[in-house]
Amino acid sequence: MPESNEGVQGAGEQSVVQLILQKNRTVSVDFEVALNALLATGVFTTASPNSPIYAVLLIFAGLLLFLTLVRRMGVTGRFAREGYIISKTQKSIEFFSLVCVFHIVHHIVTSSALLLGLQFETLIPTSLIAITLIFVFIFLQQILFRDYFLFFGAYFFAHAAHFKRQEQEDKQADLLTEQIREPMADAFALVAYKALKGNIPESDSSEIEDLKEFVRNLDDIVEKEETDGSLFGVMMVSIGFLAVLVAIPILLVTSFLSSIIEFGLLIIAVAGLNHAIGFLYLGYGIPSKKTLSGLEWQIGRTVVYAMAIILMYS
Repeated sequence: MPESNEGVQGAGEQSVVQLILQKNRTVSVDFEVALNALLATGVFTTASPNSPIYAVLLIFAGLLLFLTLVRRMGVTGRFAREGYIISKTQKSIEFFSLVCVFHIVHHIVTSSALLLGLQFETLIPTSLIAITLIFVFIFLQQILFRDYFLFFGAYFFAHAAHFKRQEQEDKQADLLTEQIREPMADAFALVAYKALKGNIPESDSSEIEDLKEFVRNLDDIVEKEETDGSLFGVMMVSIGFLAVLVAIPILLVTSFLSSIIEFGLLIIAVAGLNHAIGFLYLGYGIPSKKTLSGLEWQIGRTVVYAMAIILMYS
């Protein structure tokens, strides 16, 4: 779908990035304060002193509150290095949030099981409930606030533009790099198009108009390629490439674990929870610019996060 790159270029990349990054910083950091206070309170009230990871949970919840305070000081401080503080704390605060959310879900599942006279030896039930809750979150977010697909599409649009810009600027890139970047840019542009189609709200803002222009530019291209089948080929290549990226670290890790199914479900649950948390920070909190240029590392981070959680609860 080479013409999709023209659609990406046709809309203003910087304008769409501003839709994600340019918000009332004080209001956004206040959202983070409220969210993380809720998560930390959930951990403080549900963590059992008899649990072997009790101290770890309290430390992580405390660090979550501490980093939230640092980020608020970075935003409201007159002479603070705001960009540096937000960038350096982004991944840590998302990880601590993830651990808190997973613990709360795990506590709900195990407590409910005890009431029913059941006892689970693995994290499979927690992972299945977490995956279910992720879909409930997406459904309610779109129905109530009507911005899930908007920010999701804008996010993938920014990544498609990022890959296209890298392709244009890096004249010395080897053949393999070029073969990877183009289908990735096409795949991200396609995901952005599918998410934004019919889900862009009415607004006079230039950012919204740029997204509408992007969708209009791709309308004819997508319709044509859905007819001749080349779109299917691009999707299959992209999915195959992503599957390899996911499969390699999972196979390396699960060879040392007793249950491939448990770790596989945990990977999906952690990826989904991390996505939901990342969306909240992206849409309502204060994401750093690195959030829009680090998608290629998210698979690796998901595996690391899943390993950390399974080590905590094993």
